[in-house]
Amino acid sequence: MDETGLTLKSELKQLISKVKSCKRNFACTRAGFNDVPKGSIINGGELVECYEDRAKNCNHSVPYGSGYYCSCPVRLFIASKLHK
Repeated sequence: MDETGLTLKSELKQLISKVKSCKRNFACTRAGFNDVPKGSIINGGELVECYEDRAKNCNHSVPYGSGYYCSCPVRLFIASKLHK
């Protein structure tokens, strides 16, 4: 793993330690980030719009209109730094 990869891994570990709870036990961070719900960054990088129904079971998502919006720092990190 190169220096950038180590830095990202360290940042992610710090974020996970700061998040109080996750109903999914941070499943999005395992298996090469293959269980990350589909979504896109909105609101200047402050939210991720989630495109999957499982967002309704996430303690970090907020329903609005017909969609869900995630404010989880871990999910925001994955979207912004890893583009997933």
